[in-house]
Amino acid sequence: MKSKIKLLMVLVMTVLLTGCSATYDIIIKANDEVFETINLSFKNEELGETKKEINAYLDEQIKSYKRILVYQEFDFEKKVGKENSYVTITRTYPNLDEYKESVFVKNLFQNVTVTNNKYYTEIQTVGDYYYDYIYGSDSDEIAPKDKNNVGNVEVSVRLENQLVDTNADLKNETKNIYTWVITPDDDFKSIYIRSDDKLRYDVIFELFIMNNIGIVVLIGITLVTLLILVSTFLIKRAQINKI
Repeated sequence: MKSKIKLLMVLVMTVLLTGCSATYDIIIKANDEVFETINLSFKNEELGETKKEINAYLDEQIKSYKRILVYQEFDFEKKVGKENSYVTITRTYPNLDEYKESVFVKNLFQNVTVTNNKYYTEIQTVGDYYYDYIYGSDSDEIAPKDKNNVGNVEVSVRLENQLVDTNADLKNETKNIYTWVITPDDDFKSIYIRSDDKLRYDVIFELFIMNNIGIVVLIGITLVTLLILVSTFLIKRAQINKI
């Protein structure tokens, strides 16, 4: 039964990924909470000739996901643009132990080990990398490798703690983002990242602003309004005192 469920999940993901590019992003908070985001980008010309057809295609693909029990805990959003359209899939995990059981992680790598103590946090993929899950295979009748035009897939991890070591392909130390680029030519891929207990307060502040932009804008408008009112009051008071 489990093998049939896994096969169904792989087939759905293969169909959804076909003809698109993808990014897979996670944010690991200082309290070990994990935010998972999958962004799929499609060329409109491959989805339909009209906006209505494109919307219908994206809706059908999202419905395909939601028919599978393990995907019902994810949130889905779509966006139709002028040249490209997007599907965003998100989920939040309370800790790393629950995150490592993510369906997307389990379908890409055989296993993920997490070492988490007061000194450091280490995440490492071990065992097989499931290449066929993304790019198909010569024996796959649903999406054979030679017809599955999935491009590069980027996996990015952003930390609120200070990095110690990683095997990431790209490193943005300013934003504390580390990226692995998976390509059709990669028969093997692994992910390794270790952070310590030191906090990156600049990253924490930036993420707070991003996640609370509505509140921040409201506070900003309120402060500016108060500043204008106080300034106006002081100017009028100064003019009265001159008289």
